[in-house]
Amino acid sequence: MGPVTSRSGKRLPFAAAALGVAGALPFIAGAVVMGMAERPWPLGAPAPILIAYGAVILSFLGGTIWGLTTAAAAGDPLAMDSGRLFAVSVVPSLVAWGALLLAPVPALLLLAAAFASQLLVDRWVDRLGLVPPWWLRLRLLLSAIVIASLIAAAVAAGLTGSPAGATG
Repeated sequence: MGPVTSRSGKRLPFAAAALGVAGALPFIAGAVVMGMAERPWPLGAPAPILIAYGAVILSFLGGTIWGLTTAAAAGDPLAMDSGRLFAVSVVPSLVAWGALLLAPVPALLLLAAAFASQLLVDRWVDRLGLVPPWWLRLRLLLSAIVIASLIAAAVAAGLTGSPAGATG
């Protein structure tokens, strides 16, 4: 395997695409279930489940930035702005934790905004050459799915005011 800063692989690896799409499916499912709020759901209220999953995935994205920064800094710590990237990489986990403390609609909207904001960081690491050429395209696609799903779930929870949005 080449160095982290290698920009060689232009084709999207099947595993990255398949696992990325699989990771987005719970967001879609959560939004669909939230839209069917009047129906009973055997696992409990779907909003807290979707919020928790969103918090986990948002934290994972921050962890990817931490990992990319660590690997790049190991090669040449002065060649990039590693201090700012390390700082930015912990923000998603803090925002995710905050979302867990909110009511469903604000939590879902906060997560949607955080996923949108994460795209700015994704663009930054792409410009620094820390990711392969396909990475940002995949992140844009998956983020669009996630953001749309979270907004749809928030709208459904806000419109229905049903127990599907309950937190407890």
